[in-house]
Amino acid sequence: MERTLQRHGITRPIYRILTVLREYQPSSVTFLADTALIKRTTVSRIVDKMTQMGLVATGQGGGDGRVTEVRMTPQGKALLDTLTPMIAKLIARATEGISHAELTRLVGTLQIMSANLSRSPLE
Repeated sequence: MERTLQRHGITRPIYRILTVLREYQPSSVTFLADTALIKRTTVSRIVDKMTQMGLVATGQGGGDGRVTEVRMTPQGKALLDTLTPMIAKLIARATEGISHAELTRLVGTLQIMSANLSRSPLE
């Protein structure tokens, strides 16, 4: 997957943000961070880079000037439309021979692990 994304000039976090924006537009930076499981400060930097690349546009959110809303540009949508079938083939290959129940259990386990790791650090 990394090679496919690199050939198109993007990283995995950029792809994840684009996939969130496909379903939820506009999205706040906080929503993108929560949904894509990326730190908010990291998402802010990624969105800045994506803006420079012409993949997204930003603006102030509704009634709160502190909220930055992010929308995918036509260029971002075109890139996502190109990448989606390629990534789908990779995922299909990776999950060959794994039942739906097994995949569901795996996703649930990974979500628990992610929640565990997002708690305050052990010291």
